[in-house]
This record gives sequence, structure tokens and C-alpha cells, in this order.
Amino acid sequence: MKKWLIGGWMAMMVACAPKPATIPEVDAAMISKSGTSIETLQHGRRVFVSQCGRCHELIAPDAVKTSDWKLLIPGMCWNAGISKADEAAVMAYVMAAKTR
Repeated sequence: MKKWLIGGWMAMMVACAPKPATIPEVDAAMISKSGTSIETLQHGRRVFVSQCGRCHELIAPDAVKTSDWKLLIPGMCWNAGISKADEAAVMAYVMAAKTR
């Protein structure tokens, strides 16, 4: 009985563990959707992954509403000392990466 309970608990813990965020690579659909250059989107992704991931778990672009990203990104960039140009690239990448 004890093994069954431990096995069930372990299965539940694995099933409930947070899944790592999927941070999509820049693709043709993002470029087309956003009208932003591939260079800008790739730079935005690099900044997003390297800078945002320094302080906390990365959040997939689809996990947050557009209106919330528009509040979060400027505040987080300000907190992290990220330049306005890099902030704009991150915003462009996140908006282009959202599929919903």
C-alpha cells in the first residue's frame, strides 16, 4: 500500500510540475505578421531570453495577454536597465511570437 501511495504521489508531482516555457524561434510567419525585420525580431528574442531569464523563469509569449505584455515589458526593461531600443525589439518579438 505504501509503495502505491508513494508512486501515486510521484506521478501527481510530475504531472503538476510547471512545464518549461516554449520560446519560439523567429520564423517567416512572425516576420509577415509583424512587418518587422528578421534582424529586429531575432535581436528581441536574444534580449528576451538572455535578460528576462536572468531574474525569473521565462514566460511564453502566449501565456500572457497582449495588454498585459504592453504593461510588463516596459516595467521589466526599466527594472533591468535595458535600453529603449532593446525594449522595442523585445516588444516586437513578443507580439510577433503570440499566436493568439
